[in-house]
Amino acid sequence: RRGAMLHLVPPPARPFAPVAVGCPSEVTLPSGFVARLGCTGNGRHRAWLAAELTRGRLAWRSLAPGERFGGRRAGALLAAAGVAREARKAWPVLLSGDRMVWLPGVAVAFRCEGNATTGIVAELEEPW
Repeated sequence: RRGAMLHLVPPPARPFAPVAVGCPSEVTLPSGFVARLGCTGNGRHRAWLAAELTRGRLAWRSLAPGERFGGRRAGALLAAAGVAREARKAWPVLLSGDRMVWLPGVAVAFRCEGNATTGIVAELEEPW
């Protein structure tokens, strides 16, 4: 209960260490999310990324406390996108090398955007 409203929220997820992936790939992350690159399924969050990103090391990891994306606090961006507080602690982000290239539910990083013709699809399916 938050104030006069009853909110149904997912169980708290735990942050997790980076999980290296290739392309194409489908991986179930420790927090229960299913992440896909280069293939699609039933994910609610989907984005097109620049194909060049596959030349580097790709990994999924949970959002770090206080981390920023596009100059703003990533947690605030996720809150504005409607992601429950309990889920934000372990929200998956996609990295290329050490750079966050996709914050699912929010946006693809500048100069990492792709399209259906020349890019690769990335998808995130929530566990609930």
